[in-house]
Amino acid sequence: MDKLRIILKKRILFNMRALVLGVGRMGTAIAYAMDKLGFDVTGMDVHPNAGENMPANNTFLTVKDADDIVTGLNVLNKFDIVISSLPYHQTEKVALWCIDNAVRYCDLGGRVDVSQNINKAAKKLLNSSPSIAPTCILRAPIANT
Repeated sequence: MDKLRIILKKRILFNMRALVLGVGRMGTAIAYAMDKLGFDVTGMDVHPNAGENMPANNTFLTVKDADDIVTGLNVLNKFDIVISSLPYHQTEKVALWCIDNAVRYCDLGGRVDVSQNINKAAKKLLNSSPSIAPTCILRAPIANT
């Protein structure tokens, strides 16, 4: 438990920044979790009302589509991690941008071929410092009831 407290203090002291793409149900949960861990969180979504879901004292930006997100990333290239909860057909473009720009990236998965393409691109950076984690542990379990 003491190690966790030290890690959290370091994150707060160094003001780590997280960008959450897609602030629907999953994105909102991710934004709250990252906020709770001490990250300065920015959310991006195509729906202007999604900003109402963001934790207090964090930033929200409205974009029109995935191309606009990549344009925004070029302007806002100051994030320690980008977490995508976008639909799978928009995720690949963002992931490839993160790989090309050495930004840590994580998504919720969704399609095998998209994850494979992201992994192929990420393998080229295997010896460098950024982490690319498609289909990571942030994905919620699915229950059939």
